[in-house]
Amino acid sequence: INWNSTLLVPFPTDTNNLRQVTVNGEPAMLMTSGPRNSQGGVIYWQQGGTIYILQGSNLAGMGDQEIADLLVRTAESVQ
Repeated sequence: INWNSTLLVPFPTDTNNLRQVTVNGEPAMLMTSGPRNSQGGVIYWQQGGTIYILQGSNLAGMGDQEIADLLVRTAESVQ
């Protein structure tokens, strides 16, 4: 492992779902977590040598796919 180019990402114990998604044509990692009454998500992606992390919290009542869609759309709007 080349630790000079490795990013360690901690995951909370209440992680419900971890999957790869696409942001502006680049691979991204999406994690959703929390009980349904305080559901949230985090998306990690790299673009042009910059690493971005976007978090959405208190998304109660939204399913994992709705959270994924919301975070991907928001991430794609970052300039």
